[in-house]
Amino acid sequence: MILIASAVIAVSATAGTLFWHARSAANALSKKSPEQLMEYFRSEEFHNLDENARREQLAAMFRNRMLRPVKEYYALPEDQRTAYLDKTIDERQERFRQFRDNPPRFRTRRSDPNDRSARDRSRRMRSPENTRARSDYINAETRAEMMQFRRDMRNRMRQRGIDMPRRRGRRRPM
Repeated sequence: MILIASAVIAVSATAGTLFWHARSAANALSKKSPEQLMEYFRSEEFHNLDENARREQLAAMFRNRMLRPVKEYYALPEDQRTAYLDKTIDERQERFRQFRDNPPRFRTRRSDPNDRSARDRSRRMRSPENTRARSDYINAETRAEMMQFRRDMRNRMRQRGIDMPRRRGRRRPM
C-alpha cells in the first residue's frame, strides 16, 4: 500500500515538474523575437524533446503570444487604450507588409494542391476535441476580453481608414 502511494506521488511530482518546465520554457519563448524563435526551433535542444513536450511548448508559446496584447490592453487606463491600439495596428501592418514582400519558404509547400498534410492539420484544428481543449485553457472571461479587443481594434482601424485583408474562407460579421 505504501509502495503504491509512493509511486503515485513520484509520478505526480514528475508530471508536475515536466508541466512546469514546459510552461516556463514556453513563457521564455513567447518573449523572443521571430528570428530567435526560428533559431530555437531548428536547434538540437528543441529536436531532442519528445513530441508531446514540443507540442506543449509550441501551444503554450502561441497561447502566450496571443493573450499578451489583450492583457496589456486591459491593464492600461481607459485614456491610453486608443494609443495602444494604434501602436498594435501599425506593428501588425508592418508585419503584414514584410510577410507579403518576403513570404516564408514553407509557403510553396503548403499551397501545393496535392499536399494533404495542410488539409489534415486544418481538419484536426477544427475537431470538437481540439475546440474543447482550447476552451479549457482560455476561460470565458478571457475569451470575452479577446473578442472585445478584436472588436475595438477593427473599429479603430475603420476610424483610421485602414482596411486589412481578411483570411480567405472566413466570413465573420463585424
